[in-house]
Amino acid sequence: MTTTSPDPTPTRLPLRHRKTPINRAEPPSSASVVSLVIVVVGYLISLVAPSLVVSPSAPSAPMTRVLAAFALTLLGVAVSVAAGLLAFRRTHNWGWLIITGVPAVSLVSGGAILAATKAMA
Repeated sequence: MTTTSPDPTPTRLPLRHRKTPINRAEPPSSASVVSLVIVVVGYLISLVAPSLVVSPSAPSAPMTRVLAAFALTLLGVAVSVAAGLLAFRRTHNWGWLIITGVPAVSLVSGGAILAATKAMA
């Protein structure tokens, strides 16, 4: 027993599994790329510049040089955090706070520990 429809074109059954479209992320804006470069440069300043003032392998150093090295660490962290906060205000993306906050805390605490060990020795 066959059923015929008045419509000459056969009706298609709905597909159960449709091919989902590929979700592509938008490319980052040029402002976000510039912010990321500024954050990375700030962290490089806070890592490299103090080692140019006081050698990491030196057991002790004069207090003025230790303070200058720690001030350079704080300067690099401040540059990175400022760029990250401005990027967060622009995009409202919480990733910027993580990108800037976690390394900032570790760099400041590591710099304080190194400054204390160099000054006390």
